[in-house]
Amino acid sequence: RDLALANYQKALELSPRNMTVFAHIILLHAAQKDHDAAIALCERHMKKLHDAPPLLAVIHNIKGRIYSSQNKLNEAAKSDAYKKFDEAISWELD
Repeated sequence: RDLALANYQKALELSPRNMTVFAHIILLHAAQKDHDAAIALCERHMKKLHDAPPLLAVIHNIKGRIYSSQNKLNEAAKSDAYKKFDEAISWELD
């Protein structure tokens, strides 16, 4: 897993808009029950992709699902993950 994670992280550095690679990193963290690392990655990546609402929608959705998987619905609400996801989707459709 460490080698896979390192390779995915390098790929994400080279192509930060690749949501497939991003999702695989999140899945690796989730498999290791390292939800804090997954949330931290979401936070860092949102800062990098602040100018790409459709990609932010994906990240907000993933972040909300991480919180939901831990039954931390209050954290999801505090982070506005679902609200931001809906806003980004509506922005893209306008």
